[in-house]
Amino acid sequence: MSLDVLWLGASSAALVKSSHVLNGQSADWVLPAAALGIVVLYGLSLYLTGLYDLRQVPEGRTLVLKMAQAFGFACIAVILFERSLGVRMPPKLVLLHAALTATFVIAARTTVKRFMGDRWPFLRIGFVGHRRAYAELDKKESVIKQLGLHLVPLGEDIREARRSWEEELRAAQFHRIVVDEDCLNHERMPDFLQECRRKGITVEKLSSFRERLFGKLDLGPHLVSDLAIGKERPLQGLDSTMRHARDFVLAGICLLLALPLMLIIGVAVKCDSPGPALFLQDRVGKNGRRFKMFKFRSMYYDRKPASAPEWTTSRRDPRITRVGALIRGFHLDELPQLLNVLKGDMSIVGPRPFHPLHSAQLERMPYFNLRLLALPGITGWAQVRCDYSDSLDNGEEVLARDLYYVKHAGLAFDLMIIAETLQICLRRRGAH
Repeated sequence: MSLDVLWLGASSAALVKSSHVLNGQSADWVLPAAALGIVVLYGLSLYLTGLYDLRQVPEGRTLVLKMAQAFGFACIAVILFERSLGVRMPPKLVLLHAALTATFVIAARTTVKRFMGDRWPFLRIGFVGHRRAYAELDKKESVIKQLGLHLVPLGEDIREARRSWEEELRAAQFHRIVVDEDCLNHERMPDFLQECRRKGITVEKLSSFRERLFGKLDLGPHLVSDLAIGKERPLQGLDSTMRHARDFVLAGICLLLALPLMLIIGVAVKCDSPGPALFLQDRVGKNGRRFKMFKFRSMYYDRKPASAPEWTTSRRDPRITRVGALIRGFHLDELPQLLNVLKGDMSIVGPRPFHPLHSAQLERMPYFNLRLLALPGITGWAQVRCDYSDSLDNGEEVLARDLYYVKHAGLAFDLMIIAETLQICLRRRGAH
């Protein structure tokens, strides 16, 4: 990504320098703003088409198709953006810049991938713990390698780890040592920690390492103290008033921008099938409080509401209307939830609000109610990582990621989730 930014910065500056100002005069900030806008628009196009997704690195024909999508969108956006600033760029130069940028990105990615695959030094992570715990981590070897890490078992306890310590250190320095909690009470643990500190090696608990590595919490009794009765309760670190104000302002801006589209969708829903354009459904919010959630109707209207709504519906469900299938694919049916944010029932980002019947089923899982410490969100960490779980069988995975969000909620984390949500909507992934 850094190579892309360097190229885009240099090439965009050259492109803008060779362009003309429409009115013959411009403020000093116009041309730098135009160059910066090109960099942002190209970077956004590459991101939204999934070209920065390490979990699914495209190759060959798929890479070329995604590049065509990204640069087609970028060319149109760049021309519109520059004209709004009063800068005229010859279309031939824009297309030439796009072609050169695409060639550079493909060449850079191919080179970096070969270099990393053959010679890139992985960060060595020492592991001290039982074989079963190591085997569970080893199952996720692909994820660990994507992050540039190499896990090295040192032993099942501190005694074994110290015996293999010097031998392993001859190969290369460890980036950090991960220790299973079962080994922390060993009598030689203090000496081991001191030795690691002298060598400048960070020691981390296995639960903390797994939490950061997989983006979810291990479900267990520790969650009660960590989330519910700890000295720093989740979301208290954020000023609650500021968080609500941020959500209110962002939802208001989004609602104004989306209002023309929402009007079109509402008319289309009404014309496509009889019934109201919006429907309201009971959901469970913060601290178990129920509220009415707004959505565009995507199914044929039935005056007799289902006694037990389904967890999800298939893409080919015969109850889904033609317009409903389209708006569900891009998650546009959820736009009216911005009204719930303005009312204070929901946040932009947070755990998914469940129907009371589904919530009652999931409450059988231990620690489920801890997710109710936060306001539910239009999008959330579990939604972008679990692709809208198809059944209650995957409830523990959803819960683990929801609790991870409750523990680590913050502005930077929210912005990352929002960016991933936009990518999912445009690529129509996880539309269930």
